[in-house]
Amino acid sequence: MEQKLRAINTEGLTIELGIGKLEDEYPNECFPVKFKPRNGKAKYSRYEEIDENLYEETAKMVCFYTSEKRLFYWIKACNILYYDNVSNIEGIDVKWSDNPQTWEDPNGGNSITIELLDQENLLYNVTIFISTGTIRVQGHYYQMFSRHHFPILKGLVSQITTRAEETREETRVKEVTSSTPIQYSPEPALNVSHLKVLQSTLIQSIDKLQISIENNTSSIIDAISKTCAEKIIKTTNTESLQQDNIVLKSQLQQEKEAFILKSRQLEESSKHLKQMLSDTRDELNRANSQVEYLSNKLSNQREELEALDTSNRELKCKLSEVQDELINMKSGILSESTARDNYKTVGASSNDNEQILPSVLLLGTSNVRNINEKVLTSAVSTTKYVTYTIEDATKFIGSCTSTYNAIILHILTNNIKNDEPNECVTKLQKLVAEIKTKWPATKLILSLTTPRNDGHQTASQLVNAMVKQQLLLEKEENVSFIEHHNMFDVSGGGPNLSLLSEDGYHLNERGVSKLAVNLRNAIHTTLKLGLPVNNQFNRSRSRQKNRFRGFPRGRGSYGRGSYNK
Repeated sequence: MEQKLRAINTEGLTIELGIGKLEDEYPNECFPVKFKPRNGKAKYSRYEEIDENLYEETAKMVCFYTSEKRLFYWIKACNILYYDNVSNIEGIDVKWSDNPQTWEDPNGGNSITIELLDQENLLYNVTIFISTGTIRVQGHYYQMFSRHHFPILKGLVSQITTRAEETREETRVKEVTSSTPIQYSPEPALNVSHLKVLQSTLIQSIDKLQISIENNTSSIIDAISKTCAEKIIKTTNTESLQQDNIVLKSQLQQEKEAFILKSRQLEESSKHLKQMLSDTRDELNRANSQVEYLSNKLSNQREELEALDTSNRELKCKLSEVQDELINMKSGILSESTARDNYKTVGASSNDNEQILPSVLLLGTSNVRNINEKVLTSAVSTTKYVTYTIEDATKFIGSCTSTYNAIILHILTNNIKNDEPNECVTKLQKLVAEIKTKWPATKLILSLTTPRNDGHQTASQLVNAMVKQQLLLEKEENVSFIEHHNMFDVSGGGPNLSLLSEDGYHLNERGVSKLAVNLRNAIHTTLKLGLPVNNQFNRSRSRQKNRFRGFPRGRGSYGRGSYNK
């Protein structure tokens, strides 16, 4: 059925252009002298042209408008196409209805609805609004109308317009000939005076038309005038002259109609584009205002975050100092208790020449190469291997057969340069799971990345945050991490450049020393050995006078690296 509708063309139509029943049903009194303004999206529609982008695709609708003079021609074209032709197709039903059934006011809300149905299913409907000249098409097959049936209707309107002009001209000529009969000379000579009158009348009509057409049509009028003059000189029969005159005026009228139609289309297109430009400017102004508001709001929030960040760093520093002091105090108590216990049991263990120390495995990047594991702390036996990446550390763990009380991993620095943050965390999680499976009782210490100034600072901070969040969420037993707060600039929160080498991510001698202190403190805290004590005897002698003052704290020998479990 759809193929039959698409196959309709002008050549196969039954076309009756003469005056018929339709003129009686819709006399001139039914139509307004001037249309009301269109509203909604219809005011952006084009003059006898369809813009399929005017409405959203889900609306399945298109529309256009025509002039007061041509509205009846469109109604007649729809009558020819749908009522006289499409309704004859088997399986297709056409319903024509007036809304309301009786039209009293031509400026009221009168309309004509034409429904095209296929077995009671609506293909599309055509609504002609009499008061505005808007013609709207809606339905699932609206594109069939805009791409196939609309060009046919437009051609029919052109034929109806031409036929109407010819009818009016024939009526006017009949009136002229009936009032002034033509006298023929007995000789075949040309009636020059009558021809001059016709020529004068024709030229005056052409001059009047020339006023309403732009300058670019003057050449067409001149050519037509010249042709008319030549035909008048050569014509010997008055009736043939009148017929030629009608044909020429019809051609001129068609040119005029085409020119006016094109002008209206260009004018409406210009109005449409201007309106779209105005709307776009308004939207841009609103968007700019919104962006400015959001920018100011973001700036204020950024300032608040910076203030909160500064306050947070200060609080962290104070908390770190308090924690260091508390750890040192506990370490002093533990060290004194251990010393007394060792003194009491020295006789019992006199036969043992060597003391069994806890074993620690340190795996790290080139930043741990310069750490002397032999003197890192005397409380444990430390074994160090340089593994540049997480992959290298994974291979080492897979081949390792020894058992350790604690394992320290400082292996994130190089992976951050080549992997995304989530990839780094995923690889580290797999390695942690492998270690926990192989040595369930071993304490695992994850050393977070140290400060850097090589363009990967943000990724480094993000990885640190993700590792901490993962550990806090999963609450892994025997797994802890080290934060190197004492290696950042306290004032700005950025990296302490005095601890970095020229490349921006390798540590210099001072940086390695800070890292070693943080690793040593983590070992003692994880294995509950107590922090190493300097000047023990001096502290013991002064303990009664100023208790615990001999313990280094704050920025002393052990630094302020924060250890979290």
